[in-house]
Amino acid sequence: MLSTREIPSETELRAAARDLDAATADAALLSLRVLQLAEDLTRAYDVHVRGHYGVSSGRLSLLLLLARGGATRPADLAERAGLARATVTRLLDGLARDGLVVRRRDGDDGRARRVELTAAGRRLLQRIAPSHARRLAGLTRHIGPDGRRQLSDLIERLRAGLGALRGA
Repeated sequence: MLSTREIPSETELRAAARDLDAATADAALLSLRVLQLAEDLTRAYDVHVRGHYGVSSGRLSLLLLLARGGATRPADLAERAGLARATVTRLLDGLARDGLVVRRRDGDDGRARRVELTAAGRRLLQRIAPSHARRLAGLTRHIGPDGRRQLSDLIERLRAGLGALRGA
């Protein structure tokens, strides 16, 4: 992943791309700051989840998806999680080893499997849900309700601009 630790200054950005106008340079710098924030949030979230709950953020994501959707085929879980199938398989292997999920046959096809939470997986989620929600809420508590609404709106607007990065 491209590291955004060192965001270029406006002067450096303009020197690298001499034909940039001020508005484009400002927009590019803001986008880099958003990417840096995303990196920082991801890193902090990973440390928080592993440190407080003893599971990786990837594993926790799969547990939460299974809690919402019930027994699911691994390929469907990969699609819902936005992860590669191989990554989901590796995460599920660890969750199964820890007794948090179980793989069961799916219907008549002996090869097809569905994954579901075990009682231990459900207990883990019930145990961590309140403190996890409080910690997540703490991230934006200092900006107040109006600020959170504005931020939510801005995030949706940024999401709408993702096509520009994808080349759409």
